[in-house]
Amino acid sequence: MDVGSDLESPTNQFCKVCDRKAYGRHYGVISCDACKMFFRRVYLGNMLYSCRRLGNCFNTPSISRPWKCQSCRYKRCIDNGMEFVASSPPVTEVIDTKFKKLEKMLGELRLKDIDRQAKLSSFYSLDDPCLEDVLKDPMAAPNHVVDPHEWAFLALFSHMKYFMDFKFVQNLSKIIFQFSTLKLTYFCGLMRTLNEKRMKMLNPGGQEIYPDDLIVHYRSTPYSLARICSEPVDRMIEWRITNEEFYLLNLIFFCNPAIPGISNTTQMSLTRKRNKYSGALFHYCQIKYQQSAPSRLADLYSLYGIITTNAQQMENLFYMFNFNTPEFKFRNLVTDLFHL
Repeated sequence: MDVGSDLESPTNQFCKVCDRKAYGRHYGVISCDACKMFFRRVYLGNMLYSCRRLGNCFNTPSISRPWKCQSCRYKRCIDNGMEFVASSPPVTEVIDTKFKKLEKMLGELRLKDIDRQAKLSSFYSLDDPCLEDVLKDPMAAPNHVVDPHEWAFLALFSHMKYFMDFKFVQNLSKIIFQFSTLKLTYFCGLMRTLNEKRMKMLNPGGQEIYPDDLIVHYRSTPYSLARICSEPVDRMIEWRITNEEFYLLNLIFFCNPAIPGISNTTQMSLTRKRNKYSGALFHYCQIKYQQSAPSRLADLYSLYGIITTNAQQMENLFYMFNFNTPEFKFRNLVTDLFHL
């Protein structure tokens, strides 16, 4: 066991350094993960800080967040008895095993998402594969400059490829992709909009996400189209969703064991993976939001209902347009995943 940390501490105790919720006994003192890591970083880095005030920030009532003063925070660590043990096992040298695993997982997901975005922005295909074709030949990649009128096809295609790069996904049923791809491609579009600091979702080329003919078809009720592209963005801006939260939620929402029609074996596989990514998300929230982690997690999970509702409304708009305008030909993959 890491002699710097003892995870037996009661959950109703508070950090002796910053008075926030404690998650264990670290370096001999009941403290939160943030103060544990702060103490280790300052100690091993041999860092020196000076207080801008009188060196008494924790006893000054007018200072609402005294731990922001690194000098006073480190002094309080020492005064409460924190002691770095030089003979600690190597796990102490990398801060914390769970944190290291989370950091590695998020790094890998970030690279995968960068690759997904590169495929979306840089390639196109003259072929017209359906869902079955993409699942049968996941190695085939588009190889032409993207056509700005075909972003819906390419967004769906690139997101399917993103999921299929995970080993556990490669043998999963087509039902899962039919159920989840549209919703999560829409989620990706919302996150891209957030990162681009826009208030309304556009395609990567800067145009409306809807075909021109569909916009004309709904010209008497444009609000329905606009709301799908903007209302959920407002919520994500309000909650300041991070990229790390997006990476994990994307997989948590994909690994849905409640999808109708899947086998018991598939349900168990998806449950294991969902638990893995859910645990990582909770650990991330504990580190970033401390005592607010449970409420933050509830907010994040509530996004699934928002995404599902709006994706379904988008699907309904496309369905009615397709029904009334049968001469308009969608790409096969769009037809499969929008259930047209």
